[in-house]
Amino acid sequence: MVYQSFIAAQILEDYGISAGVVNMHTVKPIDEKLICDISARVNKIVTVEEHSIINGLGGAVSSILVKNGSAKQLMIGFPDEFPVNGLYEELMDYYELTGSKIAQKVNDFLKE
Repeated sequence: MVYQSFIAAQILEDYGISAGVVNMHTVKPIDEKLICDISARVNKIVTVEEHSIINGLGGAVSSILVKNGSAKQLMIGFPDEFPVNGLYEELMDYYELTGSKIAQKVNDFLKE
C-alpha cells in the first residue's frame, strides 16, 4: 500500500495538500516513538493497509494515539465483513485502495 499511498500523496499535492508517507513495515513490534513523533506534529493521521482495519496497522496506531497523541485518525483498509472475490486489481478498486480513491478519502477527512 506504500506505492498507492505515494500516488495519493502526489494527487493531494495537486490539491495543495502536503502529505507524508511512512512505510510501517512491521505492526509488531510497532515503532511507537515514530508514531508519537508524527502525532505531535500533525492533527490528523491516516493509516492505509491491505488488511482488515480490525487488529491491523490502523488498530495498532490507534492504541498508541489513545495513550499518547491527540491526532484524529482515519483507517483505510478492508471493512469488517466477509470479503468479495475477484482479481487483485478489481478488489483494490472495490475496497477503494487505489491511489486516487485513497486521496479522495484523505481529502474528505481533512475537510472534517
